[in-house]
Amino acid sequence: MNSIEEQIEALNRASFGGPFPYQDCRHLTHQVKTPDDEFVPCLDLYFGDIEGLSSSPSRLWHLSRERLLEMERLVSRSFFERYPHLEPYRPYISSENTPELQRYMVVAEELRALLLRLFKQIIGAG
Repeated sequence: MNSIEEQIEALNRASFGGPFPYQDCRHLTHQVKTPDDEFVPCLDLYFGDIEGLSSSPSRLWHLSRERLLEMERLVSRSFFERYPHLEPYRPYISSENTPELQRYMVVAEELRALLLRLFKQIIGAG
């Protein structure tokens, strides 16, 4: 069986690359009754945080406990938990309406779950 780090790296490489789903985001802003200018920047930051941690998860073993706890808190919340003011977008994100954005959201959740498992493993070993 692959280690958690290998699973994270493989999923990140295979599914979380490519261009940002701007077209789907633009489509969403036309559907949401009160579009928020922060949606794309918050989404970009959220995806960037997860991608950054997922690109080289083996390096996380070398960080201080305090830094690990900080990063664990960062990824412990889903996008809409982290940015509750953007909740009006949620019902419009689907494989039919916004396929690329939906794919990114699903992969981000999978990576987030794996990262949380890795943080628990590292913190528990320390």
